[in-house]
Amino acid sequence: MTREPCRVLVVDDSWYIQQLVAAALEPMGYEVLLAGTIQAALETYHRERPDVVLMDLVLPHSDGLSGIARLREIDPQVRVVVLSGLTDDAIRRTAQEAGASVFLSKPLSTSRLIEAIEASQFGDAPVAQGLQASG
Repeated sequence: MTREPCRVLVVDDSWYIQQLVAAALEPMGYEVLLAGTIQAALETYHRERPDVVLMDLVLPHSDGLSGIARLREIDPQVRVVVLSGLTDDAIRRTAQEAGASVFLSKPLSTSRLIEAIEASQFGDAPVAQGLQASG
């Protein structure tokens, strides 16, 4: 089944990561929006209403977990994929409790990233039902 590519908001303070994700997704038809802080992410989400938010956990002025909670205040149905260098099981559980649908560990392949975005966007099992390690 072919699905329409979605709009993805990438929230990462690393310009390099933002550009890598955009370079991986845009040629496949995804619209990529970029934010380097939680405040910029909230403003962009409120204005653009992307389909999926790709959230780093370590950000300036606020952490990604707080960002997820604040996004859920704007939209309780927000779809969040966490992309983080933090791999601790406690962090994964905390991200899930905050509302993340998928947890990915850096680094990862483009195919794994797209699989996670689509699983989050469309609520496909089993990835969207719980947090999954990158593979």
